Amino acid sequence: MSGLLTGCESEGNRIGANISVPSADVLPQLPPQPPETFIGVVVGRYSADITPRFDGNVREVHVRLGDRVKKNDLLALIDFPAARAELRMAMAGLRTVDVEKQRTAVELAAAQEQFSRRMALGKESLATTEDVATARYGQELARVRVESSQASSVEKRTLIEQLQKDVAAGELRAPFDGVIAARLVDPGASVTSTTRIVRIISADDLLVRFAVPESKAHRIEIGLQVKVVVGDQKLQISGKVEKIAPEVDSASRMIVVEATIEGDKSPGSVVSGLMAHVSLVEK
Repeated sequence: MSGLLTGCESEGNRIGANISVPSADVLPQLPPQPPETFIGVVVGRYSADITPRFDGNVREVHVRLGDRVKKNDLLALIDFPAARAELRMAMAGLRTVDVEKQRTAVELAAAQEQFSRRMALGKESLATTEDVATARYGQELARVRVESSQASSVEKRTLIEQLQKDVAAGELRAPFDGVIAARLVDPGASVTSTTRIVRIISADDLLVRFAVPESKAHRIEIGLQVKVVVGDQKLQISGKVEKIAPEVDSASRMIVVEATIEGDKSPGSVVSGLMAHVSLVEK
């Protein structure tokens, strides 16, 4: 019996000896998992729809689609007929007020002279107390009229300055360096204060805006490096998280994140509106 067991044991040893365990060096290598990406879009840091302050008519438009402009460049010229008419009326009113101011100044000088004569005559008992009092009241009344005309003059001049600014507001200028993304009217068009004349965006100062699920919000922090793949050309650009929305969107359960675009990029290779795929660069 012991011989039989011994034989079985020897046979088992021989079977086990023929089984080899592969080493770690020959184990199949799994392909690396691609980094998780988030869909985003390239946007300009600044954008503005340029509208007039008042209703008017377009006289000139100095830019076209795609034009690059500098801050304070003239974009369009709008004529405000109502403001110009009010300005003409105010200037005519100012001339009337100036004439009135001169008249009251002359009246004050005459009243002061009359009061002085009455005072002198009163000292010589050649004028009654009532005559002196009447002259004094006349002088005070003339002084009040002068002050009133001066106040009216200041009021008219202030109104004229404001109307001149309103007329000058017809010069629509670029609020920042950028590129014209849309030209929406042509000369001769009637516009209101809500009519968009042109749209301007910052062409060189770009951001990528993307959304991250709330479950992964803990991975996002200010200053985190990201890799951005832009457009059909798959242009790869580095970036850095700059802004994180303070709340989760209630409908999509996503958090909006903005990252600056860093590194060299040829002009025109990255423009506002391009789709981007954003992946996080893990520390």
